[in-house]
Amino acid sequence: MNSLRLGIFGATAGVLLATALASARTPTNYSAIKGTWVNSTSASLVKIVIGTDSTGRLFLHAYGACSPTPCDWGTVYPAVWSGSVGSATVKAVAATYGSSLTPISELLYVNLVYVNGLPTRLQVNLFTQFNGRGDPRYNYWTAELMTH
Repeated sequence: MNSLRLGIFGATAGVLLATALASARTPTNYSAIKGTWVNSTSASLVKIVIGTDSTGRLFLHAYGACSPTPCDWGTVYPAVWSGSVGSATVKAVAATYGSSLTPISELLYVNLVYVNGLPTRLQVNLFTQFNGRGDPRYNYWTAELMTH
């Protein structure tokens, strides 16, 4: 069963990456999603920084809920999506930390939440997979909200 979950997790990440890479038009207006997003009461992620590097490419930098200071998960380059076929505004991203070869892999889906037409929150869906043979922990999913 664990290998089935691993296969599904890997296939999902692969499809997301292939879709993002094969897209004819990738949304490039990052202004709404860029920024430092926080949730100080989270048990999983306490901060996500979304920005652009020196080449203009969007990045995501996540920080886990560790004590006494947040764990630096590092920087990844996510796949991006807009809200419609005619929009260049990025409203959602997906990123992967780790792989099936690491002890833990994380699949992170992030999307903007609009209130009164303004992007006020970031919804974070985190899927955690434990890849060690015989690991007694259960794979799990969490959903949380972050603010600017």
